[in-house]
Amino acid sequence: MTLRRVTVKAGRFRKANFDAVQRAHHPLSDHPRLFNECDNGVVTDPVEAWCYFLRRADEMTAAEIRQRFSSRAFNEAAEVLEMIQRTPGQRSQYELRLKAQRDERARMQYAVDQARQEGEAGAEARGRIELLRELLGFDQTSIADLSTAQLAALEGDLKRQLRERGV
Repeated sequence: MTLRRVTVKAGRFRKANFDAVQRAHHPLSDHPRLFNECDNGVVTDPVEAWCYFLRRADEMTAAEIRQRFSSRAFNEAAEVLEMIQRTPGQRSQYELRLKAQRDERARMQYAVDQARQEGEAGAEARGRIELLRELLGFDQTSIADLSTAQLAALEGDLKRQLRERGV
């Protein structure tokens, strides 16, 4: 394969023939960090790790990538490489599984948030009930085991009693 190159020299065009490089040449392919031959251990320098990964990812399995690189980013990159190599059906299953995992995480977070809000609401209701009992002169019996609905009913009853007394 022969390519023609045009150069400008002293205001005139000069044509020169040269042989094209058989494979594509990337500016980083001669970078010394890409030729790190430490194939026996974990690469710790982030720049060297990414260079090594980009250079050798096609030669490595996902398990080897996870073993060689300890970073979470490389684990995710290994997952992406696995997904790219899959058939459309397998890819669809993979995406459905990821969606199910995200949905489950969201459900768990929602449950935690709801429990926290319920706990805060219960604590506030217990505080109001204790204040109402004190105002009415009632003894402070334990209300720790009552549900939110029972606390609301007890609070409503105490408020009604307080209004009836005219306090």
